[in-house]
Amino acid sequence: LLERDPALGLENSNMGFCHSACGTGVRDPKAVIENIKTFLELNRREVLIVEIDMTDDSEDDLRTALRASGLLDHVYIPDSKYVDWPKMGKLVDKNKRLILFGRGGSLRSCDAPDCRDGILYFYDFFAQTEPDGSDATSCDSTLNGDVNVDYFLVNQFQKNQAEMPSPTIANDLNSYNELSARFEDCQGKLEPNLLSVEFWQQGDVLEFVQKDNENRYELMKMGFGKRGLRG
Repeated sequence: LLERDPALGLENSNMGFCHSACGTGVRDPKAVIENIKTFLELNRREVLIVEIDMTDDSEDDLRTALRASGLLDHVYIPDSKYVDWPKMGKLVDKNKRLILFGRGGSLRSCDAPDCRDGILYFYDFFAQTEPDGSDATSCDSTLNGDVNVDYFLVNQFQKNQAEMPSPTIANDLNSYNELSARFEDCQGKLEPNLLSVEFWQQGDVLEFVQKDNENRYELMKMGFGKRGLRG
């Protein structure tokens, strides 16, 4: 049974965090929220982007826990529906270093300043590659046409034959060569600025993101490009 902390308002809740199939493991909400808080407290110059998929029967409990935890004190809430994203230095200075996006549940498109609990609607801001792992090679977006988005998410993962996340597959897909080839396919298309992987410790994810950001920075100094990559 998951630990239930009255301080988070979850005494009678069955909410948990899981990925893919919840039957293979569920994270206690108290541990997840405390881990995020601890990371922000220990890393004062880091900014976190968190995307949450909600179900109808978990959304109210999640919002209750977020409010009770004090984590929402760190959430950046845009002051205009036409979002002009601040530089990371401003987020650090104001200690608004957590950006929340969500989908599912009752979440619908909302003007950014009015989104409940600062949880921005994922599809108002994101284009992405295939989110189901069916394509881990191309940079084609699930949105068609000339789309103006703030974030383009590359989903770099595939499931095994049992439709489960696999460290072995992740080790291959997270290699520097595989990531480089994927991003080369993005040339002339939407420019990715977010990377989603499974088992980030496998392969060369951190090395690739660091090197890619260094290359983008050099291009920005020459007047090309405008945004870095977050993993």
